[in-house]
Amino acid sequence: MINANLIAALMAVRAAAFGITSLGAVGLGAQTPAVAPQKLDGIVIESSADAEKRESVASKTIVTRSEIIKFGDTSLLGVLARIPGVSVGVGLNNAGEVGLRGLGSGYAQIQVNGETVAAGFTLDSLSPDLVERIEILKSGRADNSTQTIAGAINIVLRRIPSIAQHELKANVRDTNGKQSGGLSGQWSDKVGKGTYALAASADVANSPRQWTDSLRATAPTGSLFDRENRVSDLTEVVTLSMVPRANFTLNGNTTLSFDGLAQYQKRDYRANEARSAISGTPPSLPADVLNLALDSTNVRETAELKTGARDQGLFAGKLSVTALKRSGDATLDGFDAAQALVLLRKVATDSRERAISTSGTYSHSLIG
Repeated sequence: MINANLIAALMAVRAAAFGITSLGAVGLGAQTPAVAPQKLDGIVIESSADAEKRESVASKTIVTRSEIIKFGDTSLLGVLARIPGVSVGVGLNNAGEVGLRGLGSGYAQIQVNGETVAAGFTLDSLSPDLVERIEILKSGRADNSTQTIAGAINIVLRRIPSIAQHELKANVRDTNGKQSGGLSGQWSDKVGKGTYALAASADVANSPRQWTDSLRATAPTGSLFDRENRVSDLTEVVTLSMVPRANFTLNGNTTLSFDGLAQYQKRDYRANEARSAISGTPPSLPADVLNLALDSTNVRETAELKTGARDQGLFAGKLSVTALKRSGDATLDGFDAAQALVLLRKVATDSRERAISTSGTYSHSLIG
């Protein structure tokens, strides 16, 4: 029989090897005392949708309706500015420009309901209340043009709700002491075998700015001049938008849908610049006044007919009509040190674009 004291000694050595400081009474037939269960703190896992988008390597990002209205933006540019990979800047006439992946606005294609917009279309003319979702395509595709080197931004307009909705929203805001405001709403209902929805918005935006910059010119012989420029400008924008949509069931297998967008925008920009010489040669044109006026009208309408059954063949035909009209006037007045008019330049522009496109598809199952 093995000596019980020898067994106890061996178990004590083993306990010491595993760092057990107290073994208690050990012997043949001895029972290990029960250890009270320990209560662990709760484990909390936190995640942010914005963080996931920033770290995502997916080639497509979708901004849902709830994310669009989350922060109460009155301009679609404000929504786009918070999307990772999208850059928003200010272009000519203080109009907003959008770029993707660090490239300029000319490398990103803008689409509305999957169709490329006409030249001159600006995203700041759309109210967030008219948008259902935003799709950001971060890479080019074979079915898009070379304008999608940086990617594409597809704006999907409001859909027809499944139930009747009547809503109206108003906003008032202040920008550097100038008041702005807007009104938007949607009316949707059912009529017989059809449904319709009309979303509309009106907005007046005033944006004044003031800043000072300096200009210094030097030569190997020394400083030529040191000047200070004081600039103040004001941008006034009036935007009216309307998005009508309708779906009708003509019979059990035929549906007809209409999808439209009508916009009018009037943008006025005025900038006053005064130049003064701190040292050196004074400016030849100490002051000037720039006035820009731009009017644009954009109308898009799409009609789509779907008919047939899966076992008999499906046909879908689409007709799209687009019309865009833009007119602008620019005036530059230059004044000398005595405030006499010494320079007068005027530029007038007018552009019109019309397009009609049709497409159709037919599908039929060869099996079953």
